[in-house]
Amino acid sequence: MSTTEVQFVQVNSNAVILLILNRLYVVRGKPSEVFPKLFKEWDISRLTFEVDTEPYAIKRDSHVEDLAKSHGVEVIKIVSHTLYDTAR
Repeated sequence: MSTTEVQFVQVNSNAVILLILNRLYVVRGKPSEVFPKLFKEWDISRLTFEVDTEPYAIKRDSHVEDLAKSHGVEVIKIVSHTLYDTAR
């Protein structure tokens, strides 16, 4: 697979759901184990996701962002479903 941009749709303790080129992939397993494999095997260069302001989501997204950056994957966070950008 060539260099790929991925939109991360959902992560929980048992699965990762990704949107790649309009195809939805559900990958079973712990995100801390799944993401590093996917970054390498699918040659992922960019990961985008929506900012979520809930405390559990902030922790989850921070972990995913750290994993991505440690594998050289660019992370783009987009504010879209909230009315106010809390980072401003």
